[in-house]
Amino acid sequence: MRADAARKMDGRIPRIDGYPFIGVVPHFFTAPFEFLENISLCHPGQVVRLNMGITELLYSAHPEHVQHVLSSNWKNFSKGPIVKPLKLLVGEGLVTSDVDIWLRSRRVMQPVFNANQMAALAEPMIATIAEAINSLERLAGQEIDLGQELMQITQSVMLRVMFGTDTSPEQRQAVWESLDTALRAIHIRMFLYFLPSGIPLPGSAALKKSVQRIDEIILDIVKKRRQSGERRNDLLSLLLAAKDDETSTGMDDRQLRDELVTAFIAGIESTAMTLSWLFYLLSKNPEPAGLVQAEIQAVLGNRQPRFEDLTSLTYTRMAFMEVMRLYPPAWFLARIADEQDQIDNYTIPAKTPFLLSPYVTHRLPAYWQHPHRFYPEHFTPEQVAQRHRFAYLPFGAGPRQCIGNHFALMETMFIIAMMTQRFRLRSVAGPFVEPKAMATLRPRDGIRMLLTRAS
Repeated sequence: MRADAARKMDGRIPRIDGYPFIGVVPHFFTAPFEFLENISLCHPGQVVRLNMGITELLYSAHPEHVQHVLSSNWKNFSKGPIVKPLKLLVGEGLVTSDVDIWLRSRRVMQPVFNANQMAALAEPMIATIAEAINSLERLAGQEIDLGQELMQITQSVMLRVMFGTDTSPEQRQAVWESLDTALRAIHIRMFLYFLPSGIPLPGSAALKKSVQRIDEIILDIVKKRRQSGERRNDLLSLLLAAKDDETSTGMDDRQLRDELVTAFIAGIESTAMTLSWLFYLLSKNPEPAGLVQAEIQAVLGNRQPRFEDLTSLTYTRMAFMEVMRLYPPAWFLARIADEQDQIDNYTIPAKTPFLLSPYVTHRLPAYWQHPHRFYPEHFTPEQVAQRHRFAYLPFGAGPRQCIGNHFALMETMFIIAMMTQRFRLRSVAGPFVEPKAMATLRPRDGIRMLLTRAS
């Protein structure tokens, strides 16, 4: 069904009906990006009502509406039952918790992610990346599944930065396999959040088993570290020491588990997928690729990067920001209006789910010179200054913006720099790699690349 076939409801909010009984639900499993982008192009600047069968969603990609929902009146737009499927995996982490729990957790965790703490984690991060990239030498001259290899790198980095040397190879493999299984099972539940919990869905048994395995491994690590009282240069030690300034209390083991799983998913899955898209796009765009390579050579030469080098890699950072525009890992954000609200001339009824899509907002022609093209110059200071602040939200926006955005930038930039120093990647994946809508944004069939040594 085309978005321009919508009819008006109450003379104000366009309604997309879809199919009898099931509404537009099939579009979210077959072509969600095209569906939502088409709606925004046919109804620019409007809030739209989506028929989900037994419930409805409101949807908008307009930056003014994004600002209202995520910033101006953010306390009225909670995550509510929309994040219920994700809570099965991450519990009450920062991404899924309601306002009261979130405020306390944010107060505890904010100091952990300041610049000084990030700088302290840079050294073990760089050392782990170097070891992981060394292991790629065996594949030089071969075609690789880029996402899988980058996942191995980001997994090694996150486990080292989070837990130091507290995990065995068997535990690391078990955690990653369990997370991957759980994320696949959760995807189908994300747009069926309104169904009663008792209704069986595909993958329920595998999801439950995966979460139990993750709990066993991570809670065991947390308990042992707490009992030992040992302080190390890793994220777990920082989180164990973190206190709420208002109450002087820290996090219990369960809250630590939830925050660690949240960080683990973001640091492995999201980072690896972002890097996959970046190296793919650089292989298809020789001019930006040459500028990235030249900058890394000029700033670093053949030495390893340091934390202070990140501010000098300006074009590389622009390329990273541009790939996060085209392929944001969190491709949709969902909220619920707790009380009746007003957005422009639209009345938003209480308890109404509201869907936002960074993927679509990042491609609105009114705000981007080349909406569908890889164009790092979108992020020159001049371009950024003239663009609506909420036209770009790769880490969310407003008070609930991802707390780990600086950590993610540091990890990604180090991997880009060190991979570029050692290797060149040429796409053998065909003219276009289609994105796949899961809990995060993945290449549908992976990305095949030829890995060669840099000359």
